[in-house]
Amino acid sequence: MKVVNLFRSPTVWAMIDISKQVVADVHFLNVARDTKVFTDTCIGVLNRALNCDASLMWATDIGHFYDETTISRLGTSDCRASLNGYLKQVKAGCDTSRYDSPDGYSYHAGYSAELVWERFNVLCTSNAAGENCNLLLGKLAGVNPENQRRTASGDPRLMYNDCALSVLKTQMEMPLASNADLSSGLSRIASSCKTTVAVTPAPVPSPAWITWGTAPAPTPTSVRACTGKTHVIEQGDTCQSVAKQQRIKTAQLMMANNLLSRCHDFPTAAGSSLCIAALTCDPYIVKTGDTCTTIVNVAKATWAQIVSWNAELGSSCQNIGTYVSSVVCLSNPGSTSGTDPAVTASAARPITTTTPVE
Repeated sequence: MKVVNLFRSPTVWAMIDISKQVVADVHFLNVARDTKVFTDTCIGVLNRALNCDASLMWATDIGHFYDETTISRLGTSDCRASLNGYLKQVKAGCDTSRYDSPDGYSYHAGYSAELVWERFNVLCTSNAAGENCNLLLGKLAGVNPENQRRTASGDPRLMYNDCALSVLKTQMEMPLASNADLSSGLSRIASSCKTTVAVTPAPVPSPAWITWGTAPAPTPTSVRACTGKTHVIEQGDTCQSVAKQQRIKTAQLMMANNLLSRCHDFPTAAGSSLCIAALTCDPYIVKTGDTCTTIVNVAKATWAQIVSWNAELGSSCQNIGTYVSSVVCLSNPGSTSGTDPAVTASAARPITTTTPVE
């Protein structure tokens, strides 16, 4: 079964908004009341607050390693109970609520909640000694949790650690995460370690989280209504220069004009016009070597705010390398703080922590 990360889907990001609230009042989703594909009851349930740390919004990517502070703040019994209760309420309140995605699949309204619940459980997996496996495996891999890059040689015994078995077992017992590749990997590692692992088969969800659906037909650029203003192309204009000048994200410019990734089909003919989104922000051009912490320092914002204003970067900022030279937002689209667009990281007061600063 194909699993799609909805946190990176433009369709879903147009529908929901990640909250910037603090622990004990985190709104996992903020679904607009006029969302016609969901019932009123379903929307009410989806918009309920969770008793979790704000890092729930970005620190749950499987395959990423996090620092001890993030894991201790997020992996609490209160958050576990709150997430579990939330998911049960969503299953009951959104029983028939689904939506079609451009990828051709139909998703249950609670898909994102199930995805985060599974990732939360993987992140909080521990070994027999009570050590958090994400922390332990990250250290063995020599990965810096700040930028997910190796800063030391990885331990060759990494995949034969009991934590590797525990993490794979946890994933195999989850309906979305489990797949044949994981099963094969778990069997190989268990065989190499001369041990056996008892796996409880993942429950079959009812209703299904993902089914075949009918993708909405794309709207031709020639007839697509522009909800902002137009910009007439001048000689020398580029995708980035227009985005910076108009104080919008490069991603916004591409979506509003159906441009290909990296703006490869940017119209260069003088006199051509572009649609400029109405929601402007304080722009920042991503530089080589930037991380989301770099941008947090420049914006004097929180990590949760930066990744919510710039969903294209990914919930844990894993996509930032592909957006070098692109424009991102230092403020919430629709409001500007007057920040100088030319501001650079060197002009910002550094923040030393590797976790979101509230």
